[in-house]
Amino acid sequence: LHTAIEQAQQYPASAQEQQREGRVTLAFTLAPNGSISHSRVAASSGISSLDHAALQALHAAAPFQHINKYLHSVENYQIDVIFKLN
Repeated sequence: LHTAIEQAQQYPASAQEQQREGRVTLAFTLAPNGSISHSRVAASSGISSLDHAALQALHAAAPFQHINKYLHSVENYQIDVIFKLN
């Protein structure tokens, strides 16, 4: 899940320009077919553009491929999305 979300992640230009970094904790429900529902920011980074970008990355990464190999019923997850400048 982390890898798929990270690959879909896009750092907001405004946050980059302002040298803003942060951690966003997302909560969501994941189904065995890889679809997500009930996604929300569980813990904000304090920077709305990063929070929004984290949710966008989650939705862009879905549906998650081959998740049915590991997940046999609907489950709730929390995952951190980290925005860090190089």
